[in-house]
Amino acid sequence: MLRDGSNSTTPLWQSFDHPTDTWLPNAKVKYDKRTNTTKILTSWKNSEDPSPGIFSVEMDQSNKQFLIKWNRTELYSASGSWNGRILSLMPEMSLNSDRYSFTYVDNENESYFMYSLRNSSKIRLTLDVSGQIRHLIWAENLMEWQIFTSQPRQPCEVYASCGAFSICNKESTTFCNCLTGFTPKSNTEWALNDHSGGCVRKESLQCGDGKKGRFLMNPNVTLPEYSISVPAASAEECHSTCLSNCSSCNAYAYDNNVCSIWNEVVNLKQLSPGDGSGSVIYTRLAVSDEAYGEGKFKVRSCI
Repeated sequence: MLRDGSNSTTPLWQSFDHPTDTWLPNAKVKYDKRTNTTKILTSWKNSEDPSPGIFSVEMDQSNKQFLIKWNRTELYSASGSWNGRILSLMPEMSLNSDRYSFTYVDNENESYFMYSLRNSSKIRLTLDVSGQIRHLIWAENLMEWQIFTSQPRQPCEVYASCGAFSICNKESTTFCNCLTGFTPKSNTEWALNDHSGGCVRKESLQCGDGKKGRFLMNPNVTLPEYSISVPAASAEECHSTCLSNCSSCNAYAYDNNVCSIWNEVVNLKQLSPGDGSGSVIYTRLAVSDEAYGEGKFKVRSCI
């Protein structure tokens, strides 16, 4: 708190009114009806840079829940509505009721959530740089904060957590991997678990008449969002359409008789090997990538 020395009853500024990435006990995450504003939590840019990141948590006053967003626009997770005891999509709250209790208040001035501790446990809720809300408890014997629950539960459920031209694989120890022919835009930021910058091509595409085009098949994936649908009667026609648009088509898919193309590939997810519900996407290779793809992956080519 920052107080006026001559009048210490009302703080000039207090951190509870300006949360960053951490929600502390007895602090409100609220919607102010008088000013029509919502207090939000905002992730750090990375584990060493506390400047605002791209993930945020805000209150959905009309449905009595929290929303987790990417870039303040894309909703990728919600807590579920308050039922008077727990948030419906966070059933683990009931398993930790001996540690803390949540309260929801709705009056003429504001609506807010607040939690308080029931015992001597040291607990805080943070919006991690990965885009997950994490409930942390202090382990006195280890002298460190430990996660005892998180939402979303899987990092790949976070929207665009790996940035552009990458793929999120929950079976991988690193989760985020650049597509073949791409490299992290910033190796330093990736090392700090900030993947928001995504990946860029190792070598520029060479577009022009007579250039051979190749596409790498990426099977068993969930397709990226924001595709452009183009007329195509077959997979080969879809392939040719993307091939002829070298500068604006970096990937295509022919799924359920629909041809979709992408200039930027965002939010691509690899499904588990046993999951047969996935789709296939073909990503464009640069000339220098072709030898790597040939013989190791299924590559589609055309002259």
